[in-house]
Amino acid sequence: MTKSNLVKLICLAIAIGAFALLIVGDVQIKLQDGGFSFLSFRNVLAEIGMVAAVSVGSVIGWSLFVDNRHRFRNAMGQLEADLVRWKKRSAYFAKDFQQHLESTFTDWELTSSERDIALLIIKGLSLKEISDIRNCSDRTIRNHANTIYKKAGVKSRSELSAYFFEDLLTTDAIKSNS
Repeated sequence: MTKSNLVKLICLAIAIGAFALLIVGDVQIKLQDGGFSFLSFRNVLAEIGMVAAVSVGSVIGWSLFVDNRHRFRNAMGQLEADLVRWKKRSAYFAKDFQQHLESTFTDWELTSSERDIALLIIKGLSLKEISDIRNCSDRTIRNHANTIYKKAGVKSRSELSAYFFEDLLTTDAIKSNS
């Protein structure tokens, strides 16, 4: 017997017990008041119907709660497993991408400062933000950026970023998302 079925049986037993107590109590009160009439019998039937409806509703509600809780736990377990897999994949991807950047920067013969600035440009920082981070003038950063563009054979910061990201976006990946 599953846990869910056991819970349903316990709920049903409690509901039947409560139902029996209500009927016995109502009959006892009616007998003390001088017996049953059609009106009192109709009231007892209405009470029986209400108790039965509440009992059935309670069992169904509890059953749905237990089932949904079970589904939620399964979904959370799957999400956690997916997150672990994604973190592993993204770690490999980040490492490979970093190696690709370093290799390309070496091929372009960028200086240490130019490498740092190129990374910040690729990350999307403005030249002003880069000059603030590196504590140097905007003009110095602009000169470094122009040197980087020239060595890379590109004309702008967007072309520099696109140079690295176009390899990541294969035509197969683009077609599968359409």
